[in-house]
Amino acid sequence: MPNYQKMSLRLFMFTPWDTFDHKSAEEHLVCSEQRPALVESYKDIGAPFSMMASTMLLLSLLAGVGTVTVVQNPPSLTVDEGDMAEMFCDIRNVTGKIQITGHYWFVNLHIDPVLLRNDSRTIVTQNSLTIKSVTADDAKLYFCIVRDRKLNQYSGNGTRLSVRGVGTVTVVQNPPSLTVYEGDMAEMFCDIRNVGKIQITDNFWYVNLHINPILLRNDSRTIVTQNSLTIKSVTANDAKLYFCTVRDTKQIQYPGNGTRLSVRAFFTSATPHTTPYDEDEEPDFNDYHYLYHVILLILLVLALALYWKCVVRRGERR
Repeated sequence: MPNYQKMSLRLFMFTPWDTFDHKSAEEHLVCSEQRPALVESYKDIGAPFSMMASTMLLLSLLAGVGTVTVVQNPPSLTVDEGDMAEMFCDIRNVTGKIQITGHYWFVNLHIDPVLLRNDSRTIVTQNSLTIKSVTADDAKLYFCIVRDRKLNQYSGNGTRLSVRGVGTVTVVQNPPSLTVYEGDMAEMFCDIRNVGKIQITDNFWYVNLHINPILLRNDSRTIVTQNSLTIKSVTANDAKLYFCTVRDTKQIQYPGNGTRLSVRAFFTSATPHTTPYDEDEEPDFNDYHYLYHVILLILLVLALALYWKCVVRRGERR
């Protein structure tokens, strides 16, 4: 390529078209006989070519600044309530002239972000976040953020924290209902299940837990244990609803489903049936079976007497 073409290409490459001095370009051309044609051709191709050159120059300058990649680990984390949660922030690919000046941890970066600071349960460092004694309210999305000296921010991919409950307590009572005769012994049982990490400290038995509850204690007729309740010499007054209740270290109570005790009166031949008759209740004819037997016996006797009388009269006629 001739020298005048090389000079002109260099001049086009580093000079925007709107500030290009075509007159000076003409002075750089060595071959005067080709000068007019070359200048016109440069005017036709110079505008798009100089724009492309400017874009390449801008990209090269930006490449010199550098990039930052923030990687969070783990992407998701599940812990039990009351345990400690730890997540980490790794800053990579810090190239060029970028200078990291700040490290931050946020909760819910894109919607209602909350900046985390050190407190009694939270430990914030440049590369990690630690939450002690995790609760259900801590189940959120956490972001590690770094900032350079030009206040540009670079966000991590986030760590989602999930919190498992410390456990649930299920108190199952057996039997759900119990019927005994007056004077007999009644026994009911309490089974504590699915405790998990909950620490049970107390067991109680109540009568009518929700309305006027009465706490049962050991006495001459009542035996109270952690898993059972025994009532000896049951009376009609013992016909109630009994609840087994347990309590944990936080004074939270977990009641059972209840056991309903029914008491049936025990009758002997020497003890008449004294239950009053309810007008709305249909009579139980089994209680009067002896009356029917007497009536049938009387009818039978009358029939025999009548038959005998008829036989005697026929004998007298003959």
